[in-house]
Amino acid sequence: MELRDALVSRIDGVGFFQRNNPIIRHTVLRKRATLEEMNLLDKIAVDIWPSEHDNPPMFDGIALHTSAEFDIAYQAATDFCTTLARRVRFAGFMQSMIQQRICSSIASGVATANRLLDKRRVVAVEGEDEAAQLPLSELPEILDTERYYLEQIVTSLSRKPTDPKLDAVLYFLQERNWLDLGCIIFSQYYDTAWWIAENLTKRMPGERVALYAGASKSGVFFDGEWRSVEREDIKAAVRDRKVRLLVATDAALRRIESANTR
Repeated sequence: MELRDALVSRIDGVGFFQRNNPIIRHTVLRKRATLEEMNLLDKIAVDIWPSEHDNPPMFDGIALHTSAEFDIAYQAATDFCTTLARRVRFAGFMQSMIQQRICSSIASGVATANRLLDKRRVVAVEGEDEAAQLPLSELPEILDTERYYLEQIVTSLSRKPTDPKLDAVLYFLQERNWLDLGCIIFSQYYDTAWWIAENLTKRMPGERVALYAGASKSGVFFDGEWRSVEREDIKAAVRDRKVRLLVATDAALRRIESANTR
């Protein structure tokens, strides 16, 4: 009887198993900085660029300059979701999501607006959290007033063949000679990762540019040509210095880290 009462009892709203779960009771979260201070992890020196002594023209301090086209697209995303909010409850979430994609790259912003125009599901592709899916199944038919802002995003971003992030990547790879050291470029969105890799192979003839993402999405660009390659082969090529430049999604990075900690 006492055990049964204990099992069903709640103290300050907390049940028996919540109070006595050994994992919950004994899990301690420590940040890397804390572990370094405790001498449990070696400190890793990290250089943050651009530095105060090296400020490339595309930067204002540590922030990238935007363009008029970007500003128009960003505002159009706000206007689209403000209009949509009159009849859709998750418009605020969509605004944050669309603006994140526009900030990621031209390619990601254009692809997202086009998917919304077509009312196709924006799938959480490699590098995106499940929570980052736009719930298009709940989205009603796009009205003409809303369509106008989405078309404005596509039109304004399509005018620019490049963007400040790509310019910054090329600056550090070529002018700062980072490519000689070997570099990994990370992106949250697969649209951006593909676009960056595709543009780099056009700008850097003779250089292999590997794209590490989903199992069916990984491969290598060489002189503008794409070839699908297994991820294990890409990792081997990086280790052997046959590939100096790797573009990867965040999800791919997490998968590598998870495999290394097993």
